[in-house]
Amino acid sequence: MVSVSVLVAVAGDDEHRAETFLDAIEPLTGANDCAVHLVHVYSEDDVETIESMYDIDSRDSRALGAAAEHNTAVSTLGEALDERGVERDTHGAVGDAGSEIVALADRLGVEYVVVGGRRRSPTGKAIFGSTAQDVLLSANVPVIYTGPGIDD
Repeated sequence: MVSVSVLVAVAGDDEHRAETFLDAIEPLTGANDCAVHLVHVYSEDDVETIESMYDIDSRDSRALGAAAEHNTAVSTLGEALDERGVERDTHGAVGDAGSEIVALADRLGVEYVVVGGRRRSPTGKAIFGSTAQDVLLSANVPVIYTGPGIDD
């Protein structure tokens, strides 16, 4: 029986941050039976590409999860979790990343959400928004924030 469940939001360019994500969730996975839900959110602009590339209907969440498994960042983190014997599954969604992450966390009933940040100027955040900030402000559960790495 799983005692703790965690949703980890993985962006397309997060493969170099797998260790950072693992460090963030290790205190939860070490002493507990932990399930990790990986999620990758596609933008509306990606829908046509994803549908044709994987021959799926983007409204099918199961198919989106299978497509997300092919994302390098998701597969890198997933393989690392598998090697550690951590139960995990993968979800995909389409839309506003912050909103989709919070909605999935609510649907799954997770106890924690993990998000990674990037180095951005205040102007960049104002223009492009910040998924991590959206999740931090909107989630109904504690959010573990992993700051930008050296290469970010």
